[in-house]
Amino acid sequence: MESEQTNSKVIHYVDTQLCADSVEWCPFVPFQQVLALGTYEIVKANESEPSPEATSVSHPAKRHGRLFLYRVLSMDELDQVQTIDLPAILDMKWCHARIQEKILLAVATAPGQLLIYQLDETCQLLQLSKTQLTGGLDKELLALSIDWSTGLYKENVEEVHLVVSDSHGKVNLFLLSNLRVSLVCQFEAHGFEAWITAFDYWNTSVIYSGMLLIFSKCFRFFHLLRFQCLQEEMIASCVCGILEWVLLHRRKKFLPLMLE
Repeated sequence: MESEQTNSKVIHYVDTQLCADSVEWCPFVPFQQVLALGTYEIVKANESEPSPEATSVSHPAKRHGRLFLYRVLSMDELDQVQTIDLPAILDMKWCHARIQEKILLAVATAPGQLLIYQLDETCQLLQLSKTQLTGGLDKELLALSIDWSTGLYKENVEEVHLVVSDSHGKVNLFLLSNLRVSLVCQFEAHGFEAWITAFDYWNTSVIYSGMLLIFSKCFRFFHLLRFQCLQEEMIASCVCGILEWVLLHRRKKFLPLMLE
């Protein structure tokens, strides 16, 4: 069987200096040629602070990154519109619908923060809020994955939910109302890092989460107060991208469970 050939080609590339681990196109007209890119780098304490105390437990590795905003001007020209220095970025998602007529971008960062940005009419990102995940005394809590409950929304809405997974294996459910973020509930979904989480866009009371190498889970939340585990399955994969594909394409199999 002959392999199919494609006409895809690289038309432009850019050196982001740090590891580029998240990239998202803006879904709204007239900004569909705009993309956000997040970067990540670990700087060990003894590299930035060569003192004898630098390797102690009280001096964890630092994670820093940048948020870039690019605009495609032509088939061979990419314009860097904005650069924002931030802690390391693990994930980003544009909201699928305008919130109170605003275009919003959610960012998950290494210090366990959920950041919300607005894209204004001049193609600049303005920070609206910063929410810290709760993780006790652990300074190494990371926000790993993020999703909006607006996957099938087309019209402007007033309030939505966001879900954020973290390095403690928790799933954190937030409400965005009046452009303010509040924690609805937090659930211990896994014993290790929860690398991926996503809403079921056909039934946004259902949330998927997964940890690398081990399990994927499907949860339903009731009255925004508690979670019920619908299904748990072993995932034979060591690639987070494959795990994400599995989670996002298993919705049809879960639909009968949701309708019971």
